[in-house]
Amino acid sequence: MSDSTEIYICQPGQGLKEGKLEYSNRVHNREEAECDAEQRCRLDPSIDRIAYYSVDEAGKFRNFYTHKNSSTNSRAAAVPKQRGRAGGAARPASVSVRRPGRNPTLLQKIRAVFEVD
Repeated sequence: MSDSTEIYICQPGQGLKEGKLEYSNRVHNREEAECDAEQRCRLDPSIDRIAYYSVDEAGKFRNFYTHKNSSTNSRAAAVPKQRGRAGGAARPASVSVRRPGRNPTLLQKIRAVFEVD
């Protein structure tokens, strides 16, 4: 019997590793996982998939149940993939790269020296 169970909860369009990870000591077999998955999907209809992995003390894991929510809203928008920033936070569209009021660049300073008024 495994020590704990990893539960991956995915929204529409999410990969397994992008989904929410929860740990449980209550789910140890396929029947318990099936009941737990149906209950989670009933409480949160935005869930698309749930996968259950048993993890032992040595760190080995195996998938023992995967549930696809049949009542997922087909019109639900897929979760957009985040790109770029290391922290995972996307830059708001309204923020420009170059903000006004910054100090002039070196090239702007050199041009100012040689410009005639």
